[in-house]
Amino acid sequence: DHANKANSEAQKSIKRYQTQLRETIQAFEDEARSRAQISEQVGISERKAAALSGEVEESKALLDGANRSIRQLQNDISDSRASVNNMQTINGRDMTSKRQLESSIHTLQAEVDGMLVSAKNA
Repeated sequence: DHANKANSEAQKSIKRYQTQLRETIQAFEDEARSRAQISEQVGISERKAAALSGEVEESKALLDGANRSIRQLQNDISDSRASVNNMQTINGRDMTSKRQLESSIHTLQAEVDGMLVSAKNA
């Protein structure tokens, strides 16, 4: 009787240990699946990060090129403004010379007219 009772207790303990083992194995498998999924997500994220890093570098290169172009255009604009100012100065001087020449021509023409009148009267 005592042996049967001990045997029954042993059987219960074995069933309990088997249940605990099944639960442990199930938990291990669940954790292994989770770990595999996380590893897969990490790989995807790393690939995305690498692609984005490449795009960032390309964007930086394009930005540097654009900044160089802006500086070059600003220099060109400055040079153009200087040229325009020089042309305005030259144009102003030439306009003054033209007015002076026109004035001289009118004066000479008046003198010639006066001489012609004097010559006709003489």
